[in-house]
Amino acid sequence: MGMFNRVKPDYRDIQQLISNLSGTMVEKAETAYIAGVTFFVNEELDQAIGQWEHSLVLNPDHPKARKDLERAKRLRAQLRGT
Repeated sequence: MGMFNRVKPDYRDIQQLISNLSGTMVEKAETAYIAGVTFFVNEELDQAIGQWEHSLVLNPDHPKARKDLERAKRLRAQLRGT
């Protein structure tokens, strides 16, 4: 979200636009997180990892995505024997 700090604050309605966009990104991050959980439960680790990585791109502070991403990567490595 730091990219929004580069926008000049005197643009008309910019704070409201940033707030709306930030909210949308958080919502999309949550949608990607939930999709990752679904993939994980269905033992589709690569897809789960992809969704959680996408979630973190949209919201780097997602409360669960990073932890679940690391757990899935460890499990995938164990299953591959590496």
